[in-house]
Amino acid sequence: MTFRTASGRELDLEAVDTTDIVLADIAAALSRICRFGGHVAMYHSVAAHSVQVSELVEASLDHLDNGRRRQGAALALLHDASEAYLGDITRPLKRLPIMAGYRDLEAALTMQIWTRFGLAEAGQDSVLRMAVTVADDRLCRVEQRDLQGVPLAHPDPYPPVRALNPLRAEALFLERASALGLE
Repeated sequence: MTFRTASGRELDLEAVDTTDIVLADIAAALSRICRFGGHVAMYHSVAAHSVQVSELVEASLDHLDNGRRRQGAALALLHDASEAYLGDITRPLKRLPIMAGYRDLEAALTMQIWTRFGLAEAGQDSVLRMAVTVADDRLCRVEQRDLQGVPLAHPDPYPPVRALNPLRAEALFLERASALGLE
């Protein structure tokens, strides 16, 4: 079963080839997917979230050489890229036992995406992956604070999340990808 991507490509999820994965498709789709399944006070896209996670990771890895820091930031930018092809599923739903098949598909597609962008080896680096997880979790809490009114157990100085329209979020995602050398 295939579907058409934003760029007009036909993608078969049962037989994804790395040549099928296009940065512009990822940016377009993620910029149009709202965080938290849309249960937010204002629209905030997965693309905007990914850019912010990438910036947090880059800042947190300032003790590493530029190459590894760039790889960590690139992994962070693409940490939700599979959602461009699979859609976003909220964390509570994704973690249910019945979703094991989805998690397997997501992991396999993520590896294809990393491979496409030369990040397969970096994706196995536990330091980089932990930095992405920590930044993603932190930003998730900040987004819950700002988009859903959930009080934080501990104050976080991270600036308030701001609304971006999908076209601006898409442009920021592509700009960030370019700055990280992703094509």
